Amino acid sequence: MEIGPNLYYKCPKCGQTSFKESLLSGNNSGAKYFSDGKMIAPMLPEFPAIIKCKNCKTFYWLNDENQIDESDVFGDYYEW
Repeated sequence: MEIGPNLYYKCPKCGQTSFKESLLSGNNSGAKYFSDGKMIAPMLPEFPAIIKCKNCKTFYWLNDENQIDESDVFGDYYEW
């Protein structure tokens, strides 16, 4: 599993900023599969697609419309 940049989103109602983590890569090694199609993989976590604003308590989708920025978790450490 390789961690990607944090993705920042803005609440459409009040403008409060929140973020979610992302992945650059992952795998399904050691995953558990269920009969309904669900998969739980320790090296491939799922991130939420919807969030509740901590400020105004509005639920909103974490999509391209609400995304405002992206920040590298490792900063300058990955300069080659």
